[in-house]
Amino acid sequence: MKIACIGDSLGMPRENVLYEDTWFFRVQQSHPEKMFISCFQRSLTTDMLLDNFDEYSFIKPDYLILQLGICDCAPRLINDKSFFWSYVIKFARVFRCLPLFWKFIKRFFKRKPSRVYVPIKRFKSNLSLFMEKTISRMNVKKIIIIKICTPGTAATSSSPYMVSNIIKYNAIFDELAAVYPKLIEVINPLSDGDDCYYVDGYHPNKAGFTRVVNDLQEIFTTFES
Repeated sequence: MKIACIGDSLGMPRENVLYEDTWFFRVQQSHPEKMFISCFQRSLTTDMLLDNFDEYSFIKPDYLILQLGICDCAPRLINDKSFFWSYVIKFARVFRCLPLFWKFIKRFFKRKPSRVYVPIKRFKSNLSLFMEKTISRMNVKKIIIIKICTPGTAATSSSPYMVSNIIKYNAIFDELAAVYPKLIEVINPLSDGDDCYYVDGYHPNKAGFTRVVNDLQEIFTTFES
């Protein structure tokens, strides 16, 4: 059985979070009879999910676990992926004034709920297209979606619109599950916004990953061999 795990940095190790702490490591250690395939990528968005689709399909997984969305919906000071701002940043880097540029941005710009990498309509369209392509090109038995975690106060204090955006984007996962009830299962193990589960307000620590592991373990009992 092959289980492809596609996700962003919320499923990856980082400073003060060991690889051995992550849910990916712990579930594969608990299920040596299953082949877990890591497809994690920092800053992964649903735009990139579609761009990488061929790579995922070549794996020919029996099951998929998806954990992404925070990079799509997090309110930004500026959209540094846009043509204009990416050019300005490149210019600032060439002239070695990038720290001064960001100091200016943080002083005069505020985060807005609409200033995101992937607007919610495109987020929904991306996921819908991904599901359609998955059904037509992969013989996947089940897709488990881990909802975007509810951040703690360490994150929301600097980004007050983050929670409202997360609620809206998480609702898209529920809509997709209603369209494909036999294919998609949605879990939300980090929904209470307790800082004790995070290292910085939204990246899980070992305790946070434990909650994800527990929810996944319940679903694994229903998997076909």
